[in-house]
Amino acid sequence: MKEYSWLASFPFAGASVATVLIYPLGGVLGSTVGWRSIFYTTGGLSMAVTVLWFLLVFDRPEDHPRISKVERDYILESQRESGGRSEVEDTPWSCILRSLPVWAVVISHWSSNWGSYLLQMLLPTYLSDILGLDLLSNGLFTALPYLAQVLVSIMIERRKSFSVRSLLRTYYRWELWADTPPTGSSRVATFAP
Repeated sequence: MKEYSWLASFPFAGASVATVLIYPLGGVLGSTVGWRSIFYTTGGLSMAVTVLWFLLVFDRPEDHPRISKVERDYILESQRESGGRSEVEDTPWSCILRSLPVWAVVISHWSSNWGSYLLQMLLPTYLSDILGLDLLSNGLFTALPYLAQVLVSIMIERRKSFSVRSLLRTYYRWELWADTPPTGSSRVATFAP
């Protein structure tokens, strides 16, 4: 759990980094080789990443053939310290689906994605049709909001990790109390402060 916040940010930053890289690359490829090359290049890169994922990523540290015993023990010890559970519990879908905080997160996430996809689709059109930028410049300028997103997330990540640690400590204390309420166990209750 010591690196949880830092490691959890990588998938989210990866999408932004990919966006920062692909727009300028698409501008270069589209203006020099042709628009079809953008699709072949991104498809080829996606297949290469998929192959690397299947070769390098494992479900559990015990299954990974290329990490040292010291690293494996460190990861397993960190999981034990964080209160991770080894047994699988049933997911309380009815409690989750009736939870207002869950629906608030779903709606806010959907809205955030809608705005992001709208920006990704319409910003290049705006830069081309309204501002009259050529394909290469369009790719570079379209990447700027996503570059700013990556830089800001890197700058605040260390600060955020302190608050995440305190939040997780509070969560695990609350979870111990909420495991045995008089009305029965409810996993969704463990997310409420």
